[in-house]
Amino acid sequence: MRLVWAVLLFLSGIVLAARDFIALDLSPEWSYYSATAKSFEEADPTALTSAVESFNGIQREKVHFKKGVFRRQDRRPPIPSILVNEFVAKTDGTMLLHCGASVFRMKIALNGREILTVRTSNSCRRFGRPGTHDVPLEVKKGKNVLTIVYLGGEIAVTEGDPEIWRATLPTRSNFAGIRYAKPGTVEREIEETLIRNGVDGMTAPVFSKFGHAGDGLGSELEAMYDQYPVLEFYDRSMQKILKEIPETTVKKGIAVWHIYNMGYVVKTPESCFGIDVHHRLAAKLVPLLDFALVSHKHGDHYDAAFCRAMDAAGKPVIANFLPEGGAVNPPAARWIKDVYLEFEATDHNAKLPNFIMCSRITCGRGKDAPVLYQTGDSCSPKQMHPSGRIDIHMLHPRVGLSVPEAAGLLRPREIWFSHMLEMGHCAPSIWRPVDYAEVYWDRDEIVKRGYDTKCRYPFWGEKFYIAPVR
Repeated sequence: MRLVWAVLLFLSGIVLAARDFIALDLSPEWSYYSATAKSFEEADPTALTSAVESFNGIQREKVHFKKGVFRRQDRRPPIPSILVNEFVAKTDGTMLLHCGASVFRMKIALNGREILTVRTSNSCRRFGRPGTHDVPLEVKKGKNVLTIVYLGGEIAVTEGDPEIWRATLPTRSNFAGIRYAKPGTVEREIEETLIRNGVDGMTAPVFSKFGHAGDGLGSELEAMYDQYPVLEFYDRSMQKILKEIPETTVKKGIAVWHIYNMGYVVKTPESCFGIDVHHRLAAKLVPLLDFALVSHKHGDHYDAAFCRAMDAAGKPVIANFLPEGGAVNPPAARWIKDVYLEFEATDHNAKLPNFIMCSRITCGRGKDAPVLYQTGDSCSPKQMHPSGRIDIHMLHPRVGLSVPEAAGLLRPREIWFSHMLEMGHCAPSIWRPVDYAEVYWDRDEIVKRGYDTKCRYPFWGEKFYIAPVR
């Protein structure tokens, strides 16, 4: 039976937090089987309890990892592959496996029992640590069989760090310790991994129930926080924003808060507005905002209750699909207080042409006013034609859009990766949450191409000050 990642980590954390791990002692030889299932969902890591010569008609290939990494040329579409390691443990105990696959989906079984299924696996190797998942293996003395199902490409396996494993367990106390560490530090990577681990334990139906309950959860709220600690971080991040907005005075430049998914709140010297606000507590923002923008009518960007509350308060919500108030038909432009807004239409995909309202937002009256460019779920940078410079491009990196191509065509000063770990895309959705680790690939490619564009990966609730542009 499939074990949810959060439950695995929570229970193993209680049992193992005070215990020592024994050394990871896998066999240097692995058995590899390709094309053993038509889909990842169909692939069963418990189907193999030994390294047989042939499985489902596929002949075994004996392989070795080089410096903890094994790679097969990607196929399109990627096909499920199985790796089997038969090893002998010298004693009963717990080994810590650090493992990740480059095609974002992975299943692990030990001795015929599935212990992990994730949809945000990534073998982006940072800080000298291959992979991104630390998996406790409860081994028995003697022969053990480790089975990994993944979708081709690269897979990395090494020994995990117990301290990092403990720090990234999705517990309420660990989430309470998030301090929005400086990018490029091990502390930031730990916070990224903690949030990702919390999201891995979520399901789309649970998040939908939570998100639509508003303030109506009552005593059930604490129980949901206990079972899904990432939800407490999600709520706390909004509460942080609600507290900081009125406390923040902006004399020059702008203050920006990241809400969730592609949501932002921006405060200028004269105004405060929201972009793609979507949160179960979003209505609490209404008294603090002058207006809001919605890039398109999808439930992870458009919060109907928030929009109704804004309308009731006489505050415009600007979108390309609302029949009244702030309705626009791009291309269009308008001033609201000290904010100049320019809109254009782009495709979400081939089936949804001109579905997205991109917004170029000049945040102030002077030539030094910061300029934001929010492109929602746009799929092609070639359709984007902003009228002038872009200081910050807020984009979704995994909806068909080539981020390096966008950086080359638009040349923004910064790219802010958004739509990270959107919980409505958890299983059983056909989509998947985008891992923070994925944006490192885009960042490295931007650097490789020589573009003078910085990259940022905001966390929910994180605040930034953007100075006037010199």
